[in-house]
Amino acid sequence: METDIKLIDYSEKAVAIKADYDCALQDEFKMIGGRFNSRLSFGAGWIFSRKKHEDNLRGLFDNYGLSVASVTLSDIGVNSDKTDTDSDGKTETPDYILTDKERKEWAQSIGYDCKNYNVVIRLSVGEIVAIQKPDLKTEFWHHDEGPGYDEHCRITETAQSKRDYFIGENTDSFRELIEDFINPGSGREDCGYKYLWLANWNKDGRNQWQLKWLDISPESTNCREALGWHDSELQSMYDEGRFKPLSDDDRARLLAGYRIALEAIEKRCNAYLKRYGEDKLSFRTYWADR
Repeated sequence: METDIKLIDYSEKAVAIKADYDCALQDEFKMIGGRFNSRLSFGAGWIFSRKKHEDNLRGLFDNYGLSVASVTLSDIGVNSDKTDTDSDGKTETPDYILTDKERKEWAQSIGYDCKNYNVVIRLSVGEIVAIQKPDLKTEFWHHDEGPGYDEHCRITETAQSKRDYFIGENTDSFRELIEDFINPGSGREDCGYKYLWLANWNKDGRNQWQLKWLDISPESTNCREALGWHDSELQSMYDEGRFKPLSDDDRARLLAGYRIALEAIEKRCNAYLKRYGEDKLSFRTYWADR
């Protein structure tokens, strides 16, 4: 039989499977102790304790008649010098993600409330990029006629469709940005820019950087001329060192940070549904709620 699944030798104490959260075997993976993690060294996948669950995992595949190939991280093109899991198969936070103490100190230094930023990333030469913690969207409005109303009916048809829509509306922006990191300019029609830059809009030296997508390549020999034509404010920031291109290393750090932020918002959504169910979600149409 053709091999269906690759069982990855992830670390000394863990094995993993490269798969999305909503893969066909997600329920079975959970039952035998699997944990989904969107920020493993190879990307999204399910991870299992080697000691506790590897035999159960192989038994599961046997029951489904699936053949399994055992591979290493290097077999799938990942540097295996260092993995990011502890003895329980949980992901360790990279050292460039600020700890709670560091996050509070950074927020205090610029007069911000750290509660609004649960993921803060330190880039390679010290720039700080903070990912804002979004409010959960629980109220949704749709058109009351035409295709928009048909979509509203589909969304509100069952409890599960309401739950899925709620999770999607709260996580899709993170997923789209992650896709833009991986495939710049090709993830969405409304993201036509290909190059990611860093911008610090503060003139007082506060270490608070933001991301800005542009169609100007950082490698351009006429970079200054292009920036000046595009935006005189960006040209001034460029001259002052408050606007600069992003290195590949920092792009990887940001990608990891946004994956952590995605995981955090997914947990918040699931915690909300566990506590309130779909009953407190509001789905209404404009003009009239039919």
